[in-house]
Amino acid sequence: MIVCICRRVSDRTVRAAIADGATTVGDVASACGAGSGCGACCEQIAEMIADHRDSERCSRGVLRVLSPYLSPAGETA
Repeated sequence: MIVCICRRVSDRTVRAAIADGATTVGDVASACGAGSGCGACCEQIAEMIADHRDSERCSRGVLRVLSPYLSPAGETA
């Protein structure tokens, strides 16, 4: 899917820039050009950055709280 029409940048390219460390729309623009044209895609890029940040916050501890069947290595129920 094309995220930035002005620069013809796909969602895969934007996600790769985010995975490589882009944490702002400006960082993404510097990395791949998306968001550096008319600005219509900036909100979508910001949402992609937030989604990536939220996915990084998930940890095994969170899973353990959500599921009584999962426990860290070495612990027994």
